[in-house]
Amino acid sequence: MKNRAIVLALAAAAACQAPAPPSTVEQTQAVIDDCYGVANFCQASKPGLSSWTTGDAFPQSTPSTVVVLVRKSAAVWEAYGADSTLGKVMWSRSMKPGSLAAFLNLADQGALKYGGVRPPVGGACPPECGEPTGSFLLEAAKRIAPIDEQARAAAAACFPQ
Repeated sequence: MKNRAIVLALAAAAACQAPAPPSTVEQTQAVIDDCYGVANFCQASKPGLSSWTTGDAFPQSTPSTVVVLVRKSAAVWEAYGADSTLGKVMWSRSMKPGSLAAFLNLADQGALKYGGVRPPVGGACPPECGEPTGSFLLEAAKRIAPIDEQARAAAAACFPQ
């Protein structure tokens, strides 16, 4: 009888660990209600774009600045320094594709995280209206920042010590 109770308890615990697959509505809601919340930076603005080319200094950043990259066209990339801890887009730079590697090397030297987002779809107004808003950039930065640690931890699991 005691063994049967233990088996039932283990089966009940296992059931809690393997929930039924969510419906499409639940999946959509999970994306909307991710662990970061929504509407965190509604009033955020962004500075005007300045051009950047290889040899220029890297923009002044905080340790929690995330570089958010947007490919505007085959000839232009934009980079934004978004600090979701401060709730501020610190800087914005426009550059040619040939300068992007040098720019990211400087970001690496500063141990800054970076990631790309799809450029806004024209006419998707609001929130973006053809240009990434300060709110969009900060929300992206908030989600890009933890990816590095999560990916490293997941990959490290392939090589147990």
